[in-house]
Amino acid sequence: IVLAPLQWDGAIRGILGVRSTDANAFPPAEVEAIRMLARGAEVALRNAELIQRLAESERHYRELHDQAADAALVLARDGAIDDANEAAGAMLWYPPAELRTMHARDLVADDLVEKPLQIEEVIRLGELRSDRRVRRQDGAVLDVECAARVLDNGRVHIALRDVTQRKRNEERLRTSLGRLHAIVQTQQEISALELDSDAITNAIVERAQRLAGGDGAAVQWFEGHESVYHFASGIAARHIGLRLDRASSLTGVSALLGEAVYAADTETDPRVDAAACRRIG
Repeated sequence: IVLAPLQWDGAIRGILGVRSTDANAFPPAEVEAIRMLARGAEVALRNAELIQRLAESERHYRELHDQAADAALVLARDGAIDDANEAAGAMLWYPPAELRTMHARDLVADDLVEKPLQIEEVIRLGELRSDRRVRRQDGAVLDVECAARVLDNGRVHIALRDVTQRKRNEERLRTSLGRLHAIVQTQQEISALELDSDAITNAIVERAQRLAGGDGAAVQWFEGHESVYHFASGIAARHIGLRLDRASSLTGVSALLGEAVYAADTETDPRVDAAACRRIG
């Protein structure tokens, strides 16, 4: 007896066996031939399986639809949601069964007059990509990329990808670039002030407040063990001349470390002179 496994797609599907009552029926060359036959059978059987899957295209599509990593909706020509997979339910916070009772317009957060559903355009073109804003069940609005295509049965399949975080990151990058441009402009303005130290320091304070979106800013010079408010803007402007003990303030920490420091809450951060901060605001 010679047995050879039949496997494809990483799984053993069966065994090809050849038997004989002759003890000398299978010399090494015959065993190798059976092994090679099994390899060829694997290819043929796998192809037959693929053909069967393609022949059952609706069922095959349904499996892919349900298991897809991206959220997917299937719309009728009038925009009614005929189908939704689990990923769509997870994205939109609706059970898939409930989504199947809804209309596409129930999910769209865009103004449908300005940005209609475009179902007819998808049907005319065969496929269409677009950006949309959809509303989750809790009311939160998501930015999504939509890839729509027409199925063989005339319905429209839409794959949705949540790009909300990506767009936020892009906006942060644009903001950062804008801030960098403002910093460069500030440096150019300061350079234009030449050697007037008071004018330079005043400009630094005003621009620092504006660039950071703060309520006030100040430059403190060190005099002995104290730091003294010499230049200030915003809510700190009225405190020019204020003296702080470097040893018990965040100013002293910054000087000691030689780097920028941050306190999210001046009431609870032990490095901060809380009384002085309350006085300044």
